[in-house]
Amino acid sequence: MFRPLMRRLWLLALLPLAASAEIKDRIAAVVNGTPITLSEVEDRVAPELARLPDGRTGETQRKELLRQALTQLIDEQLVQSEASSLGIDVGEDER
Repeated sequence: MFRPLMRRLWLLALLPLAASAEIKDRIAAVVNGTPITLSEVEDRVAPELARLPDGRTGETQRKELLRQALTQLIDEQLVQSEASSLGIDVGEDER
């Protein structure tokens, strides 16, 4: 009787920790089963993002930069997938 009660109390004590779990990365797109994460997109344009002004103008420019970077990453993934399906080996420096 005491053990099941303690187990339930322990689980209830841990519940807030599980509820406050943080999302580490988000998936921006999936291309042929391969995810492209938001951090990959942000890494692609990090220098440009660092130079943007604060405020509405900067936020608009940020969204546009991220959209362009995502489009580029999607295109690259599609080309890589097509090359793989044709048996063409694309080296890391050629991507």
